[in-house]
Amino acid sequence: MNHLAYTGRARATLLVAGSAAALWLGAVGGCTAGVKPSTAGQGGSGATVGQGGSGATGGGTGGRVVVTGSGGGGGDIVMTGTGGMITADGGCMADQLTHTPTLPTVMILVDLSGSEFDTATTGVFFNLRPAVEQVVMQLQGQVRFGIASFVGDHASGSCKLDYQQVAPDLNNYSNIKTAYDSWGPLQPYGSKADTPMSAAIPMVEATLQADATNGPKYMMLVTDSETDFCDDGNALCPADAITYEVQNLYNQTPSIGTLVIGIPDTSSPNQIEPQVLKNLANAGVGQGTGIPTGSGASTATDFWYQCNGSMTTGMSWQSLFTSAGRTGMTSLANYTTVGTASAFTPSDTSTATLVTQISTAVNTIPPSCVFDLSTLNNPIKVDLTKLSEGGVFLNGASVPLDPNNMNGWDMISDTELELFGSACTTYQNTGSTESLNLEFPCDLVITIDKP
Repeated sequence: MNHLAYTGRARATLLVAGSAAALWLGAVGGCTAGVKPSTAGQGGSGATVGQGGSGATGGGTGGRVVVTGSGGGGGDIVMTGTGGMITADGGCMADQLTHTPTLPTVMILVDLSGSEFDTATTGVFFNLRPAVEQVVMQLQGQVRFGIASFVGDHASGSCKLDYQQVAPDLNNYSNIKTAYDSWGPLQPYGSKADTPMSAAIPMVEATLQADATNGPKYMMLVTDSETDFCDDGNALCPADAITYEVQNLYNQTPSIGTLVIGIPDTSSPNQIEPQVLKNLANAGVGQGTGIPTGSGASTATDFWYQCNGSMTTGMSWQSLFTSAGRTGMTSLANYTTVGTASAFTPSDTSTATLVTQISTAVNTIPPSCVFDLSTLNNPIKVDLTKLSEGGVFLNGASVPLDPNNMNGWDMISDTELELFGSACTTYQNTGSTESLNLEFPCDLVITIDKP
């Protein structure tokens, strides 16, 4: 196979517009297409037959390659065109390609505790289930959905987490519906069913971390925020725990966001519910959370006094405190100035209203800043040792190469380009009005043969 070593200004150019876009490609559609090994003979326009050598040198105008040598071994072609697209005469075809955006992944976490069931056949669960399934059916081609359920089961005497899930995937409606339709209240109905959400969130975390895709990842909490530690203890302590865990998800690399569907609690709402839901929503987007008023806590130290102890609540909270590496007399979560994010709170629990709120939540997910070049019509990968030769331009402005992945662009694999920092934010906020130009010379690009 011939290699194209670039020494001039003709570059492979890709244009990305919006999150689902057409890419314009020059000198990439196959940098070797139409290029013959550099053997002695006619070399193209203005070519002369040279003697020996291990390759060929060339000069060109407007991207037209003129071969002025003849080959021996090697067969490498050096392009020295002075500008413009490299034409088919030079061996690189201009083409229009279709880009498949990197899709988001959403794990929906639903509560199967006793508060979700009025009877064995009525309650919030029976309106929520068709709402979730309807949204998944509508958006399964655009979002990689998974689902999980949890409940605290006392059947063995001590309370244990009962966790079930369907791993995320594209077009996953049938699998999710089959599983979700089989879930229901603990049997026999009326068994004590608690809400240990702080034990379930790490299970969702592990699933999302194990997911191999590089698109944005989210957990969707469907909750009234009345969680516990498999007991009936102080409501502030498990709320502090799940707020900490959502903050921890967001602060990971790569970050895992959280969408919050706040289910109205018509049975026995506690005073801190609305504030806890707002804290979860803010933590899920990296904004500040506040100490719930009316909880008996006004400082971080108050959490320690209320939550550290020998009872079930205290033991569970203290275990998280220790595993989180927290020290001193303080809270699990970090509490600062409250952010502006809000939970998606349906006005009622009808299926139609729930569908609207869940769909709205999913549609707030911003476009991915990961561009998978292996999904092009003519798939390509990039030589990671030559990234400094490439250029990336966002709406005409140069984006710096940033190997530290803080603010700029980088290849996170040989087929996936990602924008970081303000470059990603700008792309997400402007959507289809923003254009992303990738100018890569031929020696940076390797074509991938389709199966």
